[in-house]
Parts: sequence; structure tokens; C-alpha cells
Amino acid sequence: SRTSPTYSLKPHDTATSMLDGRFGVLGVKRRSINIVCRFYSSSSTKFFCRNDCRQILLRTTGDEAESGRYSIRYYQEPIIRSFTVKTTISKLKLNDSGLYSCGLGESWTSASFLKFNILVTAGEFQRVSTKTQKIIFKW
Repeated sequence: SRTSPTYSLKPHDTATSMLDGRFGVLGVKRRSINIVCRFYSSSSTKFFCRNDCRQILLRTTGDEAESGRYSIRYYQEPIIRSFTVKTTISKLKLNDSGLYSCGLGESWTSASFLKFNILVTAGEFQRVSTKTQKIIFKW
């Protein structure tokens, strides 16, 4: 069985990777995609949203949440001193392409967000590296 691609984002990466501070990542129709967002400070509320958070897909104060095809998981990585929000979209559809954000903060207005664009393709794409992919393309 094939594994879903996982992309890793950190604040420094997103600030310097593109002019608008957004990553571009690829997903394949009917497959899943994982986005790992790393933050350098902890907070109680985790967010996963779309279109500059005009559409909140998930918001939770727990360590895990799921709604339909969307899920979120929070954990600490003490070795690299980061707080991680892992977001997943399963059974991707072509219209899932667009701008998303993952966030960590006490409230939506005070949260830190990492933004990324997802492009969903109809077929497979060539893997650039066998390691966790940071950036596949930029647009």
C-alpha cells in the first residue's frame, strides 16, 4: 500500500519560501495528504482552516479532532523543542485545491498561523526525495 505524502512546515520556512510566505504542496485525488506544522511555543487551541480562515475546518482544545475528511493531531517534540499540529485531508477531491492554514493559539485572533497552498492532481506525481518532502513546487 502507498503512503500518503507528508509535508513539514516551520515558521522560518514559510516566511522565506515564497514572496507571499506560503508553501505549495501536491496531493493526489482520492488519496490523503498530511501537513505537519511546527510551532515554537505551545497553546491550548489548535486550528485547521481554509481561505485565510474564512472557513474553519477544525478547532479543538484537545490533542486530536476529526470532522468528515479532516483531522488534526497535536503533539510535542521535545528533542527539537517544537509543538506540532499535524493536519490531514483524506480522500482528496480536485476542488480541495486552495489555500489552507494551520494554527496554534489561545483564540483565533491571537493564534500563530502557517499558510500553505494545496494543488490536487488527478494522477500520481514523481517523488523528488525519499525523505519527508518540504517543498515540491512553488507558484
